[in-house]
Amino acid sequence: MRTRGVSFYVTIPQNADYVENKLSGYGISRWYEDGNRVIFYDPEALPLAYDGGFGELPLDEHVNFLRVITPSDFEGGSVTVNFTRDHRFKAYVDGEEREITGSPDFSDMEVEDVPAGQHEVIFRFEDNTFKYSLVLSVSLTLILALCYGAIKIRREDKTTG
Repeated sequence: MRTRGVSFYVTIPQNADYVENKLSGYGISRWYEDGNRVIFYDPEALPLAYDGGFGELPLDEHVNFLRVITPSDFEGGSVTVNFTRDHRFKAYVDGEEREITGSPDFSDMEVEDVPAGQHEVIFRFEDNTFKYSLVLSVSLTLILALCYGAIKIRREDKTTG
């Protein structure tokens, strides 16, 4: 199943030993368990990309984006990656932003209406938290420096005045 992108396997506790015996040969181990379920995790499962007819498409993984290049004989339609959807992902087809849709359980991301032929489809994770934190830190540092300077000038005026 790792060639299908399956990362997690869930079973009931009564079947856990049997499932563990079957999966351990692939390096898949217990990840979490409670009284109702045992979850196994496969760290080597790969994200995959599919077209609307469920044909596999080439997928390149990068630090903060996934890139799919549709082949020249692509008939057009949707491009889907089996990667957990998050509101901070943005999709681009040949540099033009597109809406991401997908399954209701957020287990995949899909871009619809990709034109026929070869195109670059990018699913980019755009987290602005660092940028906002940097702006806030610099702003607060400047305010503190100004306050320090104002206090220092006041004290100098009191001692010389």
